[in-house]
Amino acid sequence: MMSDNRILSLMLFLLTAVTLQGCGGGSSSSPPPPPAPDTSAPTLGAIEAGDGSTVNRVTTLSVTASDNVGVTEVRFFADDNLIGSDTSAPYSVDWDTTAETEGDYVLRAEAEDAAGNVGQSAELTVTVQNTFQFAPALTGEEEVPAVESVGTASADLTVNVGTGEVSGTLTINGIDVTAAHIHDGFAGENGPVLIGLDQDASDPTIF
Repeated sequence: MMSDNRILSLMLFLLTAVTLQGCGGGSSSSPPPPPAPDTSAPTLGAIEAGDGSTVNRVTTLSVTASDNVGVTEVRFFADDNLIGSDTSAPYSVDWDTTAETEGDYVLRAEAEDAAGNVGQSAELTVTVQNTFQFAPALTGEEEVPAVESVGTASADLTVNVGTGEVSGTLTINGIDVTAAHIHDGFAGENGPVLIGLDQDASDPTIF
């Protein structure tokens, strides 16, 4: 028959063994660390505007943009004034230059990702020119077909290609005329009357 001390020692041994087995019997992996925050800004290519450095009427602005996660929006600016934005590639907006004062404008684009990182494009300077000056010289040779005439004429015209407005004067020399027009046609071709000119009441040689 075991003594009380022997029984007590055995119980302590069993309790110790059970305790050790519970503490060291299994292994648990720690949770993965949270993903690192997105701090990379999108990158943009060169901004493009129409066909060159001079723009008029409605001009398409475009730019390429990329990001390590994804671009959410691209915004276009002229002199830091927002023109418009695009949320899908290829990124572009239409710029109506007829509402702008003629002259130079600095264009740029910026792209933003879902984390709020913003990348900038390089700047591009363009000239808005919707108004053009024309000074045609008219002779009989300009008729289609050409005719012999002592009459000549010179014009000083301003044309706004955005609005279609035409203004200016036509001066006649060496011939009496009762009407003058601007016709719609390519060089070397006849075309219908586009604009009728008003004759000066005090000077019949001026329209």
